Amino acid sequence: MCRALIAFTENEREELWKGYFYAFLFFAQSIIYSSIYHQLFHIGMTTGMKIKAAVIAMVYRKVRFTPCICLVRFHFVTLSVMWM
Repeated sequence: MCRALIAFTENEREELWKGYFYAFLFFAQSIIYSSIYHQLFHIGMTTGMKIKAAVIAMVYRKVRFTPCICLVRFHFVTLSVMWM
């Protein structure tokens, strides 16, 4: 497409409608590219959030079933790390 646009600008005898057609093609290409990129970003973010939620649920499930002494140690370590 770029080659065709460059050829259009270099040749003064080209019809004007070809210039408008190339401009429309660039606009359509931009819209299509933006839509595809948005869909890719959405899928990536959704997958990342699902993985994050699964890891957090797994950690909390692990903490919930630990004995009380380990739980107190875990909270102490967590709190001391948070205050550093």
